[in-house]
Amino acid sequence: TSGRPKGVVLTAACYQASVEAVGEVIAPIRCSDTLVQVAPMTHASGAMLLPHVAAGARALLLERFEVETFARIVESYRATSVFLVPTMLVRVLELSRLKRLSSLRTIVYGGAAMPVDRLEKGLAALGRVFVQIYGLTESTWPVTALRREEHPIEGSEKERHERLMSCGRPTAVGELRVILVDGTDAAPGQAGEILVRGRNTMAGYWRGPDKEPARILDVAAQVLPTSAEPTEDDGPEPLQPRWDVPLKGLDSLGWMHTGDIGVRDAEGFLTIIDRMHDMIVSGGFNVYPVEVERALSSHPAVLESAVVGLPDPEWGERVHASVVLRSGIRVAATELADHCAARIAPFKKPRSIVFVAELPKNAAGKILRRVVRARLLAEKSAPRA
Repeated sequence: TSGRPKGVVLTAACYQASVEAVGEVIAPIRCSDTLVQVAPMTHASGAMLLPHVAAGARALLLERFEVETFARIVESYRATSVFLVPTMLVRVLELSRLKRLSSLRTIVYGGAAMPVDRLEKGLAALGRVFVQIYGLTESTWPVTALRREEHPIEGSEKERHERLMSCGRPTAVGELRVILVDGTDAAPGQAGEILVRGRNTMAGYWRGPDKEPARILDVAAQVLPTSAEPTEDDGPEPLQPRWDVPLKGLDSLGWMHTGDIGVRDAEGFLTIIDRMHDMIVSGGFNVYPVEVERALSSHPAVLESAVVGLPDPEWGERVHASVVLRSGIRVAATELADHCAARIAPFKKPRSIVFVAELPKNAAGKILRRVVRARLLAEKSAPRA
């Protein structure tokens, strides 16, 4: 998704730790269960397979994801579990008869932000069958998990939404920190970069530097707060950012710097804000695309969206949204912009919106913002006929 292909060295112990943690998070797994595989097994979906094999359960491997075919397979085989990325889950929850999926006891989702309103619809129709996970290639999932019983169906709307936006608390597989640019731990409610370390963490990048202890200071200085405002006695000038260094890597203490910005609450629940390299700086203010995409997804006409920053002579970058509408529904761009402005700070609302038939995704179903941005820039620079 970052456009930097890198080989990740994972030992057998990493996989063993992941299999154990997955089995514990989605337990119980019975020999009578049926797993449906619709996401690539090279990604998080593959971690579902081994715990089911160990239990003697059945796995159905689908060649590709198509929502009606998926629903028919679940209904016909009385499938009990599946892993779906949010772009897939959104389409599943758009089905007119969700009761066709009533045999599912476990729906694991993760890999990107999930629209809260769709998740609440799923909870109302299917009950507490959802498990949200967080992990990455360099530190196999589940680093954190929001378990079935932690998906709220009661309480105030604010409380429910805050919890459903969370990807849960750390599992037994390792440790997790959220740090500020100066390397200190962020306080509850304070945003910082997510660091992980444990049995599931990589040994390093293939044929690359194993340790990058200064990388976090180079990159995060642009986007993360320090623990205090600088004074004249604070010592040397901060490091100047270098955008050519990797956004991920192990530091000298073995912590994996994820490049993800997150915040933990007082109970230890982690919420992913966005990726460092996706952040938009508009008029001197930081704008996280996920926040804008969530505001867009709460409009009944919007199926999915991708928000990126585009060059702007006045603002530096302007917030742009490419939007896919639900079938048969039309809406004006101005209405969507006003809808966002009523839910997030006015400077965060999209300054431009285009409607598209589909968004580019990788093999795992994640929306590729960098491709969206590259295409928009190419269209702008293309000669006019």
